[in-house]
Amino acid sequence: MSESSVADGAGMASRHAVLHILNKPPGHARTRLCFATLAATDALVLIEDAVLALASGLETSAAIYALGPDLAARGLAADNGQTGVIVIDYEELVALAAGADKTVSW
Repeated sequence: MSESSVADGAGMASRHAVLHILNKPPGHARTRLCFATLAATDALVLIEDAVLALASGLETSAAIYALGPDLAARGLAADNGQTGVIVIDYEELVALAAGADKTVSW
């Protein structure tokens, strides 16, 4: 597991009402709908092209995670200037999904 997650308790320990897994790029209709439905008790995981949203900044009260391999594949830095984003690996993604009350893929 990555250093930025479970070991330091940076948001992974809390149970989320809904885990939103987003793979659509910024500007996509599903991306806008996803952000419109986020609640403070939810978590958002950015995967595939959704990690590109970190370049423009995100404003939400939900916990935000980004899949590290997808950041690397697109040449983005781990935080890319966005504060509060927790970079996770595949194992941590599975743990988040298992720990959420509900999971929605966008």
